[in-house]
Amino acid sequence: MAIEISSESQIDINHHFRVSAGPGAGKTHWLSLHVSHVLKDSNRLGKMGKVACLSYTNVGADTLMGRMCEDRNRVLSCTIHSFFYAYIVKPYLHFIAEEEGFNMKLLIGEDDRFLSDYNTIKKVIDAVRQPYADHNLVLSAIKSAKWKLLNDGRIINNAYPPKKCSYKIKATLRDEAYAIYKKQAWAKGYMHYDDVLYFSYKLMQKYPFIGRTLAIQFPYVFVDEFQDTNPIQAKIIKMLGDKGAIVGVIGDYAQSIYGFLGADPNQFVSFTLDGLRDYTIQDNRRSTNEIIDLLNVIRTEFQQHPIRNEHGMKPLLLVGELMACYDEAQRIASDEVHALSYRNIEANILKQRVNAHVQDSRILNQITDSNSDRKEFVTTWVKAIEHARNKQFGAAFKMLENVGVMDIDAYTSVKEALDDYDRYCNGTLKDFFDYLYEHWELSKLKPNTSIYSFYSLHTYRELSQCVGLMEDTSAQRTVHKAKGDEFDNVFVIFTEEKTLKFLLNPDIRNSESDRVYYVAMSRARNRLFLTVPSLSTKVEEKLRYLPIDIRKI
Repeated sequence: MAIEISSESQIDINHHFRVSAGPGAGKTHWLSLHVSHVLKDSNRLGKMGKVACLSYTNVGADTLMGRMCEDRNRVLSCTIHSFFYAYIVKPYLHFIAEEEGFNMKLLIGEDDRFLSDYNTIKKVIDAVRQPYADHNLVLSAIKSAKWKLLNDGRIINNAYPPKKCSYKIKATLRDEAYAIYKKQAWAKGYMHYDDVLYFSYKLMQKYPFIGRTLAIQFPYVFVDEFQDTNPIQAKIIKMLGDKGAIVGVIGDYAQSIYGFLGADPNQFVSFTLDGLRDYTIQDNRRSTNEIIDLLNVIRTEFQQHPIRNEHGMKPLLLVGELMACYDEAQRIASDEVHALSYRNIEANILKQRVNAHVQDSRILNQITDSNSDRKEFVTTWVKAIEHARNKQFGAAFKMLENVGVMDIDAYTSVKEALDDYDRYCNGTLKDFFDYLYEHWELSKLKPNTSIYSFYSLHTYRELSQCVGLMEDTSAQRTVHKAKGDEFDNVFVIFTEEKTLKFLLNPDIRNSESDRVYYVAMSRARNRLFLTVPSLSTKVEEKLRYLPIDIRKI
């Protein structure tokens, strides 16, 4: 039976744990506090030991980094893949390189160029005796392949040839082509992203000392968003726990939406280690009571408690043409509304229509500041702040290091700039320059000069719109790209009436599409809008029993 805790609770630092936490529970905050307790109280770390905080995505890793930077020397925050590559594959691959046919001398680190090589694909086709096979079909099959962990502990390729392939070609591709391709790629030193898992697993399995060594380097290994892991990743993490590391996993099976990348929510539910303790955080610190009410109707086995305890408008289902419904949502919210869709196509259509009237505001190249150092410092700070606002802290800190803001100063300064964001975000570039001038030694802007006029006539927001973020951070994007974020106003797109089955008959446990919509709705802090093109009387009557309002546009 899981013990219920809050995001402020402290647990025993010397036991394996699993923390189940719903959306908006404050699990990243809890993990950062737990890490602080470990650093303060643990006698396992010694002088050199570090805490490894791992996440499935770069955004997740950056978010953790942003919360823990005051202890950067004792905490490693990175993706699971990065951790495996840096601490398992890179130092130990030479042990099995010869038997696997991997050319260490030519290690390049990716195989996209190799994959696109026509001659390589032709060799694969010829080798499996399918001379008339469509090269594009073979290429698609190889690109879709993933390593798969079997119940007996063996690891095999799991290619998925396109449906239009003949059965013969499918069987041939599945059984032979991928292995042939990999051997050719490895012989040239190419390593695909997914190969990191293959080699990590093989090394950990064959050489137990690697796990013991890692447990000394990292006596504590914590994995956030564990529901996004695949069986191979989960198995390697378990191996680390078996070899002496204290392992903690944090996640929520209901937010597992990366099945197409091999993620399996059961990895979180079934994860076990000797002495593992179960905890649950059922708080919701993000949303209004009305939004939580709807989330609790959809997910009855996990009832969240409202911590904000603030009332707002009921979730509103808008029925009608997409753009008209989006405009209505913006009118009601009187603020930016983030539209989230299941597929890229709806996000892109809405993005194009919303931004069709927006003038190009890319002004970076228009800044004619004769003081190049000043120009670089100001523009770098804008980029760093905007990346940090989108939880890309690693990128933000690296940018600032390039202009002389180092390590702990970068963390402290970025945190302060985010806290002060309202002071300058709606002002001119001159206002932003004055803000920086308060904290850093900069050359003054001389009045009655062209650069002074430029800074006075253009706004911070104009310049911030020029920042090329590494992730899609627009107000119109897919649910997958928005995972981990939260917004005041959320607009969830249902493309047709039948997709509303998610509201009427949800199956969070078994349906990934239902989990996608659940994640989308749970991003909302204050207002939640849903939209569908049309609604039959029958379905409308059923929806009336839910804690939502319906409005036809």
